[in-house]
Amino acid sequence: MNRIQEIAELVASAYGVTVEGLRSRSRKATVGHPRQVAMYLIRETTVYSLQTIGTWFGGRDHTTVMSAISKVRGLVDLYPEEREMVSRLLRVIRADIMVDLGDGSAIHTAPDAKEIYITIHPLLT
Repeated sequence: MNRIQEIAELVASAYGVTVEGLRSRSRKATVGHPRQVAMYLIRETTVYSLQTIGTWFGGRDHTTVMSAISKVRGLVDLYPEEREMVSRLLRVIRADIMVDLGDGSAIHTAPDAKEIYITIHPLLT
């Protein structure tokens, strides 16, 4: 499963919608807002391009992703409850970043720490 899918599943669960709903063409606020939050979180925590993110979310244009990111930033600045929800989701996403080295091991980092500790250990299967 790729990182976009993982983050979309987390956001869908947090907002009580489905991943299919996030990827749909629906513009209803019940899925539109969570979709914008997912796009924001993916951009903040991964290296995926705006185009890649938009394509994953139902073939949307990169400018749609830019607009979503801007909208979420504005909402986070204005509304404490939005800031709390996005912060909580960011903490979950950043809490456990694993990089598969392809040889049965992974690098585990703690990105919120002042120092980054890297350990190599077998992946759990």
